[in-house]
Amino acid sequence: MDADKLIKEMASIKFLGIQIDNHLSWKIHVEYIIPKLSGAGFAIRRLFNILNIDTLWIICFADFHFVIKYGIILGGYSAYTDRMFILQKRVVKIKATIGCRRLFKKLDILAIPCQ
Repeated sequence: MDADKLIKEMASIKFLGIQIDNHLSWKIHVEYIIPKLSGAGFAIRRLFNILNIDTLWIICFADFHFVIKYGIILGGYSAYTDRMFILQKRVVKIKATIGCRRLFKKLDILAIPCQ
């Protein structure tokens, strides 16, 4: 093996499902999962009138909150996660009449800024 070989710098790479860029920012990963979260939110809104609330929340946790939680320890809360937080609030407030903060507490969900 030659010691004078150069390692090529990559702009970004996908590692274990997490998009990591050469600046270690959270932006590329958030842009990668926003469409997934939007699709999951749409499905949950469409299924709201069909499924009972327990089944709906199982789907919500499996399809939406898992995507948010996976990798949050690496990227944490940053300026880019505001869009994720807005989508999370939309999903949690589906036809709910109480405020978001109380609903998060009632459903035992940690909001993105709290994670």
